Amino acid sequence: MIAQILPLIDYEKPLFKKAFGRELLLPADPKAIWETYKNRLDNVYMCMPEPASGLDAYFNNLLRVYNENFSPEKMYEKLGQCMEERSISANFSAPWVLCSLLSNAKEGSTVSMMLRGTRAFDVVHKGYYEKILEKGANIDLLLGRKDQRQLNYIGYLKETYDKSVRVRYTPEENRESSRIAVLDDLFALDSRKMLPQTRREPSYIGTLYYDKDCIADIRNNFEDMWAMSHEISMREINEIKPSWWNPLKSRRPLRW
Repeated sequence: MIAQILPLIDYEKPLFKKAFGRELLLPADPKAIWETYKNRLDNVYMCMPEPASGLDAYFNNLLRVYNENFSPEKMYEKLGQCMEERSISANFSAPWVLCSLLSNAKEGSTVSMMLRGTRAFDVVHKGYYEKILEKGANIDLLLGRKDQRQLNYIGYLKETYDKSVRVRYTPEENRESSRIAVLDDLFALDSRKMLPQTRREPSYIGTLYYDKDCIADIRNNFEDMWAMSHEISMREINEIKPSWWNPLKSRRPLRW
């Protein structure tokens, strides 16, 4: 849940080090992390609700510190003092990105994401998408290949949240490791998947943009690809067979 700022040339400026400190780290919103995972403590604190309530106050205090230093508005202000394009390169994980989108999304927001496949909807990530939609935001997903894994869950999101979820495929299968995420005009992310650092979660390296013109350029590129893509319908999702299904097994063997 912590992104590492990559030490490029511009980051060696004394002004940049003064603004971000010595460790050059970007934490995710602690309140969003707490709201996502606190239900797992139900089995731990079934008879003792006081510790959970105390943690609520603790994370509210962490949220105040986070907003004072790492919110998109503060990042826009800090980067404007250090570099013209207000962009920063970092190494991060998928939960860090999803948590950042969740914490800054609000009613009427649009989260635009370009992914290679549907792995981003595995169990460990599902709660983020639902919480983003519960806040009244919209999600536009552009998938680079017709991956059948997790499409049933995408169908569930489309049925449950109606027009708030739109999913399309690029006209040709995309084998690149590129990822794009845009949230309104707050920030945009252009990244690539790297070799996994752990068995649980792959690593990503990319650039975070807080400059309004850069965000607009990335969004325009996304919209151009969106216009050329193919929309997936509920009928296509419902016709997908499970991975274990084999039509040959359902037929009687031929007798010679």
